[in-house]
Amino acid sequence: MADAKEGGTSVDGNVHAGGNGEQQPPAVTEPVTSDVFTGREVDLCDATSAYDALAIALEQGYDYVCIPIVPPPLDIPASIEHFTSHKEGEGKSQGTGDDGDEVTSTEWMLSSCATRPDAELASHEWSRRVVGTVAGADLVDSFDDATRSAAEKAIHHQFRWAAYVALASVIVPLTSSDCSNLASIVAPYIHSMTKSLVWMEVPCMSPDIAALQPSERQDVLCAKTPAGTLVHDTWQWWDAFRTFVPPSNRLAVALVLTPELGEIDLMQRWLGEVVGVVIIPTTTFVVVNGSPTLSHEHADFLTMLLKICQCQVIIRGSPAPNCDISHYHLYTHQLVNSFPPPTVYEQATKGYNDLLEIPLQPLMDHLEASTYETFEKDPVKYSLYEEAIAKALYRRFDTEEERETETVVVMVVGAGRGPLVRRCLSAAKRTNTKVRVYAVEKNPGAVATLKGAKEREWGDDTVVIVSADMRVWQAPEQCDVLVSELLGSWGDNELSPECLDGAQRFLKPNGISIPQSYTSFMAPVAAPRVHTELVGMNKPDLLETPFVVLLHNHFIAAEPQKLFTFTHPNLDSRGEQPADNTRFTKLAFVAACTTTLHGFSGYFESTLFDDVQMSILPSTHSPDMTSWFPMFIPLKVQRKNNQFLQTTTQVNIISCNTGNHNTRGICNTTNNQLSMSIVHIVCDALILPLLCVCVLLLLLYFFFLSFLTFSKLYTYRHQCV
Repeated sequence: MADAKEGGTSVDGNVHAGGNGEQQPPAVTEPVTSDVFTGREVDLCDATSAYDALAIALEQGYDYVCIPIVPPPLDIPASIEHFTSHKEGEGKSQGTGDDGDEVTSTEWMLSSCATRPDAELASHEWSRRVVGTVAGADLVDSFDDATRSAAEKAIHHQFRWAAYVALASVIVPLTSSDCSNLASIVAPYIHSMTKSLVWMEVPCMSPDIAALQPSERQDVLCAKTPAGTLVHDTWQWWDAFRTFVPPSNRLAVALVLTPELGEIDLMQRWLGEVVGVVIIPTTTFVVVNGSPTLSHEHADFLTMLLKICQCQVIIRGSPAPNCDISHYHLYTHQLVNSFPPPTVYEQATKGYNDLLEIPLQPLMDHLEASTYETFEKDPVKYSLYEEAIAKALYRRFDTEEERETETVVVMVVGAGRGPLVRRCLSAAKRTNTKVRVYAVEKNPGAVATLKGAKEREWGDDTVVIVSADMRVWQAPEQCDVLVSELLGSWGDNELSPECLDGAQRFLKPNGISIPQSYTSFMAPVAAPRVHTELVGMNKPDLLETPFVVLLHNHFIAAEPQKLFTFTHPNLDSRGEQPADNTRFTKLAFVAACTTTLHGFSGYFESTLFDDVQMSILPSTHSPDMTSWFPMFIPLKVQRKNNQFLQTTTQVNIISCNTGNHNTRGICNTTNNQLSMSIVHIVCDALILPLLCVCVLLLLLYFFFLSFLTFSKLYTYRHQCV
């Protein structure tokens, strides 16, 4: 239903020909849609057709209708139980089919599962305004062969009919983690129904737990299946199901907002899942003065789901006494309208959520003007830089006399189109300091922009434009302050340490580098939306490639931990040469709750100078700074972290002299532990033994050929004699 709001506020009212040649009724007039797409689940016992059900929902102010695929009076579970409990009558004839063959009772029951006429609605209304609910899904994993077989056929019938009319979405209830057979049935339709989404219905709290008193729940909550999953952890129901089906962006969760939610840590996991719709039973609402409302806990959780997952809402059930059903629909819109306006950060990053981007390679590639322009729109970063530069300029002198007479040499390496140059001049003006600024840039296009800015803005010789690569340029003099913005999303992943180690030859012995230091961090994350997109590209190498992603629909399984810290100037113990940048560390993460890991997120914190901090770490993120998004390092194989089995994720990382964290590595699973080495794979130690083995095999091969040739010659000679 992604395009459900396109095309205006009313549907074409002409008469259309149905698939069976009958005329369809006039299309139902649609209400004016609002900012949250809300549907109403209608019991067809109250409506004789899908047309009536949709008309009722739209009249009550809803955007679409949710109806059972199987029309009344047939009830799939009851019918299956009835026919399978009388096995002696299963083969008895119930009449003849269209081809004259006898039809058994079970076949008759199954054939009636998909007899709803498609002419009840126009085809575009089926595909835009109707969501169907599958019946009998809880019986396909039954141990009774007859029940299981009948349920399988019933679900196939329902999905085929849903594909025929191209329903907007199909809801399939999940009732336990024992769903392997259900997954095998549903999986083919997820990929074959190109016009329909599949929503797996999962409650926030298991009905069995909700029926117990709080004092009785603890022992029941700890019950496990033979596979080790918690019986009543509904998230594990969903996790078990998706384990059996290939990743697809057409599969999502229909999360039922039950009257009780459970522990907040467990609920947070749903914020990392692809939730397509939130189903809210009317019993979850509390009626106050005739108006339905949600508790603060429910309202806060629903708000997070709507913001992060961009999901829809379905109202289920009958209204409370003295309460109109349309009030439930109005409440959801009032909740959305009460959201605070977007922050500066949200406005600046609109459209980037969960978008995969290749990290920039400014040393290898010349950046485009649009890229420079995007970064220059971030006032926060440059304000922090100006504050750091001002403090550094102020720190250079002990007296005001020195400040008035001496000139501070500032070098901006990687000047781009000049934003840092402007901040240097602004800081000099603030501190009443004379400066000479060298703007070093290797991109010819950016150099042309710098020269134009010098003519228009700077005028005099205060700024010296240098068109050269900082790694080979020979400076005419040393500088007091060295300024750069070479940091990547993971701190050192754009060769900042190596470049600044080479550029520190420009610094005076007591010179200041901005930034002074930076530290990389990482955390295990569940990000199925991003991971599914990577898998869908069918390029295995992408799952071993780091990406820059503004992670939005994700769940951080454990607190981020420090990786590596780099300081500048970076000198060895003698204070002469740059210190070695090789790093190694091992991190252990204990998940807050059972979850599935799809990768790791990378962040950095930086000290520009003194107490001026700049960070993209979630807990210390510089407010409204948009220049860097987190790094996402995907796992080739999804890994389940189980809190109750005390699973620990160990990550071995080596940062080599190239300054890059390469994610080409090996994942080993032993005793519920995941050991991941992110290293440069070097096989030098194996080359010599392998060569020896190859030479030996080659010698044996030639010896064998020689023996065969000699044998044939001997035989031929013997025959001639």
